[in-house]
Parts: sequence; C-alpha cells; structure tokens
Amino acid sequence: MKEKNSGRDIVIIAIGIVLFFILGRFSAIGIAGSNETVNLNIGILAMISSFFGPVAGVIAGFAGQTAVEMSWFGFAVGRFAWGNIIAMAGFGFLMGFFAKGLYLHIKRKGGKKILLFQIMQVITNFAVWVMVRPVCNALFFRQGMKKELATGLVAWLANVIIVAVISSIWLWIYFKPKKEKTKKASA
Repeated sequence: MKEKNSGRDIVIIAIGIVLFFILGRFSAIGIAGSNETVNLNIGILAMISSFFGPVAGVIAGFAGQTAVEMSWFGFAVGRFAWGNIIAMAGFGFLMGFFAKGLYLHIKRKGGKKILLFQIMQVITNFAVWVMVRPVCNALFFRQGMKKELATGLVAWLANVIIVAVISSIWLWIYFKPKKEKTKKASA
C-alpha cells in the first residue's frame, strides 16, 4: 500500500506556486509583432507537474497564473486573461497526467525519458495554447478566432522552446550519473 505524503505535497505545491509567480511576474519576454509575452514559469510548471502529478500541476498552474494576473491588474477580475489561467491549469494537469507513465522519479533510462517527455510537452502545449486558450479568449473577450489562433501558435512555439530548454537542463542534471570518489590508500 502506498503511503501518502500530503504534508510534503502541500509544501511542494506552495513552493511551485511561489516559483511560478516569481518567474511569471518578472521573466516576461515580449513576442515581436504581438502584444503577447511568454514567461519562464511554464518550464517550472512542467517539472512540478511531471514529478508530483496532475493535482499539484493544476493547483500550481491555476493559483500561480491567477497570482500573476492579480499582480498586473489587482482585483479587477474582468481584466484577467482567463484563457491563460485555464491554459496553465490545463497544462499542469495534462503534463502531470501523462508523465505518470514515464516514472521520472526512477533514475533509469534518462535519455529515452527526456525524449518522451519532450514529445509529450510539445503535444500538451499544442493542446492548451492552440486549442483551449483561443476558444477561451474568444468566449471571454469576444476576440476573433483567427487572431486568437495566430497568437496561440506563436505562444505554442515559444512555450515549447522554453519548456524544452528548462526541462532538458533539469532532467539532464537529475538523470546524470554521480561519479564515485575513489579513495587513495595512504602509504
């Protein structure tokens, strides 16, 4: 029977939300030719979701992105980018759900796991940024679907690159075999 570590999970989710917020608020990178920005926080969300599951991912994505929106707009809920909030929560959920089968916590076959992780994140990013977010923004803000799809494609490509770089570094360090130190015999 699997033992639950709910206290540990709560702490990890809280740390994830804080990291997500800090990176979301202070690492905004403008995308040329649009009023969109991408942030490094999606890379952290991908790793939290993948290691700690879909519940941690959806909570960190939803709460973290809501905190980012509140830092920009205060309590003016009508100005929040609800499409982004729903997309981040969806991304966290899907990454956590699909990563369960990769068993990232087991440090074997790192190269194959990193490749599968990258394929999974490309598909998940496509689902949330090209399919979910444009529909949400079209519904909430009455935006034209053509504009939203174009923006979604740009956000998808940018987020794929960000997640690929951050997660590859993180997973490479995680799966890197540790070299054992040899002790020299004293003569």
